[in-house]
Amino acid sequence: MTGKATSLGSNFFLIIEMLKEAWISLMSYKMRSFLTILGIIIGVGAVVIMISLGQGVSKNINDMFAAMGSNLIIVRPGFANTGGRATASVVNLTSDDAAALGRSSIIKKVAYANSSYAQLVYNKANMRSAVYGISESYPDVMNLEVKTGSEFDKDDYKYGGAIALVGVNVVKELFGDPDAHVVGETIRIKNVPFFIKGVLKETGSVGPANPDDQVLIPFKSFLQKISAPKFPNSVNMIYMNVVDEKYLIYAETKITEILRERHRLREGTDDDFRIINMTQMANTMKETASLFTILLASIASISLLVGSIGIMNMMLVSVTERTKEIGLRKSLGARERTILQQFLFESLLISFMGSLVGLVLGIILSLVLAQVIDLAMPISMFSVVASVVVSIIVGIASGLYPAMKASRLNPIDALRYE
Repeated sequence: MTGKATSLGSNFFLIIEMLKEAWISLMSYKMRSFLTILGIIIGVGAVVIMISLGQGVSKNINDMFAAMGSNLIIVRPGFANTGGRATASVVNLTSDDAAALGRSSIIKKVAYANSSYAQLVYNKANMRSAVYGISESYPDVMNLEVKTGSEFDKDDYKYGGAIALVGVNVVKELFGDPDAHVVGETIRIKNVPFFIKGVLKETGSVGPANPDDQVLIPFKSFLQKISAPKFPNSVNMIYMNVVDEKYLIYAETKITEILRERHRLREGTDDDFRIINMTQMANTMKETASLFTILLASIASISLLVGSIGIMNMMLVSVTERTKEIGLRKSLGARERTILQQFLFESLLISFMGSLVGLVLGIILSLVLAQVIDLAMPISMFSVVASVVVSIIVGIASGLYPAMKASRLNPIDALRYE
């Protein structure tokens, strides 16, 4: 036991001595060492930022679909072929279709909505936003809650009225502060005054269907004040919650049967509607986000490869410049293994220092970028572990050939080298 402890202590002391020698060697050429380390810093920092960005996008996608629910199905109007060209079909979904779908035992809740983009104005502030005219069950189906104020009541849906629920981003744009007290204030939508009845709880989603950027009004109010449809009871979208996520595929089949029968579509003709399974879409987007992360990390890794080439170049130059020193050490009894270890330690030290600084810099820039683009960019342990592993791999890979070259030098030829 004592012998093993002594051996470990001796090896530790040897490692410390080699690190000291490696440091002294690097400090002999400060500018060259700094530029070589800078290459690794840039490479590791870029990889950390790109991985964080990719994971941020993935997290946002997960949060967005989690907020809507995993058992959500959306039905939208399909496309019609006109003169050989695919165009948007006439609006062929109605509130009666929604009611018929809601009577199916596979459907838990159903809602419908019409939407339009409109200019919102409050005093001198204005913005363009999506305005949704919604049915009574829409907030439940879409998992929307009111943060301040109150939801629409039955009379609001029955009689309509100039009332609205607004998302937090709308509040921020029009009132300058997402936490501003706006209940009771009046905004103008398409130059029509609307009373703010409530503010929706923030979902943190992004994209065109983000509830934080929307204004919700009763369906009847939408028809009366924003956009009257060409056909009675027509709707742009029908939203459904299936009784259980495991029945989503069956639900799609059932929805198709009901709507084809109601729309009197003959066998062999295309559906005049589109069914969007949000779980399938979420999985597709997650796969895309993963590929996006890999692509970003791969692009960033190119700079890391360049940095490793820089280390190899520096070490080869160092071997050439220290040929006589190597010859002298070997003639005094230094073994090839010792020379090999010395140059590998120098390479590892360069790589480790660059990776450490690059990791810290990457984390800081990721946090800054997250604030600039308003996107959560988590720093995972993967980035930390990867930076350590990268520093070891790059250090060994870049320094191995120069170290082997140095260790195999003939001491007599090395001492004669000019």
